[in-house]
Parts: sequence; C-alpha cells; structure tokens
Amino acid sequence: MSRVIKETHALYEASERSIAIHASFIPEKQTTQGSSVLPEIHRTRIRARQVEADARAKLEQAERELEQVRFQISREEEDSKAGIQQAYEDAKQAGAAEGFAEGYETGKKSWEEEIDKAGRVVQSSRVEKEAYLEASEGTILKLAMAVAERMLGKSVLQDETLWVDLVKQALIEVKEEKEITIYVAPDQYDITVDRKDEIEAVLYQNQQLWIVPSHQLEQNQCYIETPFGRVNASLDTQFAEIKQQLEKLLEEGAADESHSTAS
Repeated sequence: MSRVIKETHALYEASERSIAIHASFIPEKQTTQGSSVLPEIHRTRIRARQVEADARAKLEQAERELEQVRFQISREEEDSKAGIQQAYEDAKQAGAAEGFAEGYETGKKSWEEEIDKAGRVVQSSRVEKEAYLEASEGTILKLAMAVAERMLGKSVLQDETLWVDLVKQALIEVKEEKEITIYVAPDQYDITVDRKDEIEAVLYQNQQLWIVPSHQLEQNQCYIETPFGRVNASLDTQFAEIKQQLEKLLEEGAADESHSTAS
C-alpha cells in the first residue's frame, strides 16, 4: 500500500497518500517525444555501469604500473646487491668494507621507501575510484531524471492519452470508493471531461465520479479525493517516487560492491 501523506485541502480535511509506482500508465505506442521513462532509466544504469568500468580500468592500470615498479626495483636491487657485494669484496682487501656496508643499507632503505610510495599510490587510486563512482552515478541519475521528466511532461501535454492513462492509474487505488472527485489543472479539465467515460471504465458500477478544475494545481498535477483520503497522481510525484527507488538501488549496489571488496 502506498505511503500516507498528511495534508490539508481547501475542500476536504482528509489524509493524502501517493500512489504506487506502476509503469502501466504509460502506453506502449507513443510519439518520439513521448518515450517511456523506463528506457531512460535503463540507459541511466548503463551509463553508470560504464563509468564504473572506466574507473575500474584506471585502477587496474595503476596496479599494473605498481607491479612494474616493484619488478624494476627488485631487478635493480639484485643488480645493486651483486655490484655492492663485488665492490665490498674488492674494498675489503683495501680496508674500506665498512663504508660500502653503510652504502648498501642506505640503498636498501631507499628501495623500501619507493615500494611504500607505490603502495600508497594504489591505495589512493582505490579511494579516488570509489569517490568518483559515487559522485558520477549521482550526477548521471539527476541528469537522466531531469531529461526524462521534461520529455514525458511535454508529451503528456501533447498526447491526451498519456494524461488519461495517468488519471486511470490513480483511480485504480480508489476504485472501490462510492464517491470520487478528480481535481485537475484548468488547462487539462476539458481533456479529462471529454474522456470521462473511458476513465470511469476502471471503476465498479454505482459510483459517483466528479471532475473539478483547481487553480491551485499546475499542468500535469492531479489529486483524487474520496471520503477516506486523497491520492496524489501528479507527474512530479511519480518521478519523485521513481528517483527515490533508483537512489535506493544505487545505494544497494554500492554496498554490495563495498562488501565484495572487503571480502
């Protein structure tokens, strides 16, 4: 059941609840501008995954470079050991072994510092990758939702079928109520009244349905009231619900990845 939103209305004092999100209110056949928001959401997820893949590739490249550094340092260390040992043997005969031993320890310390430095670079890359992914996914989500909302909002104004389906979807939530009032923006009042018979088809028999224009509502906003409460069927409310669900999915995905990394 949809969540309950407490709100005072000018005509009724009743509780408000937002409808459950269903993709069915958008018809399969639409104009180019009326493309369903669901494909746009799918493309959003694809772009987010691409960002993740790019970041992962950069991390893997950094790790490969670290391995190359370690290998090079190891080779140089072995070569230096051999050279120092030979020089040590030569110097030993000349009484200078102590000086070469000190040089060897200094060189060894320098190599260890280089290895530690390379390790810090990789760790920093991991942290930057996580921050980059988190910021990028959030930005892509906001951008995609804004584009989709503009596209669908404009299409609802141009294609009355989309608007009627939006209203019908909301009516399903209250179809058992005996008295139902639909409040719409003045610009969409005529469209709604003209297709009242189609809208009533989702209801049972012997129910009273009124359609009322409200100057408090903007385009694509719709409220449905019954003696027991009010349903918010506005397009912006629908998108807010979809965005909330997407953000939850992103958070769950990030948590799963973090758990996998920790394991």
